Amino acid sequence: MARVLVNAKIGAGWHVYATTQVAGGPSALKIDLPAGPFALAGPVIEPEPKKAFDQNFSLETRFFEGDATFTLPIRIASGTPARVHTVNIEVQFQACNERQCLPAQTIPLSVDTKVEAAK
Repeated sequence: MARVLVNAKIGAGWHVYATTQVAGGPSALKIDLPAGPFALAGPVIEPEPKKAFDQNFSLETRFFEGDATFTLPIRIASGTPARVHTVNIEVQFQACNERQCLPAQTIPLSVDTKVEAAK
């Protein structure tokens, strides 16, 4: 198993929502790996989100401001050749400020990682 860190840099005055939200609220953050030799080995580990009443949804939400780092536990499929591979990551999030929310969007990320032969 391996770990990949995803660091979000959130613009001043904006926030993105945590991985869990109450029904009727904003789109929850989702971080996933598309099909390939790498898969999530468990839930994404997020820092402790802030909690506050959100005027955009008229309910309490969980969110992040500034910088937030998420840890992805990664399982490598058996038989994956020992070499450098690209880990593809998809991040879906919704960003809001005090007056408006942008539609949820998905952005692709990738990181190269070296897979070594099992000992």
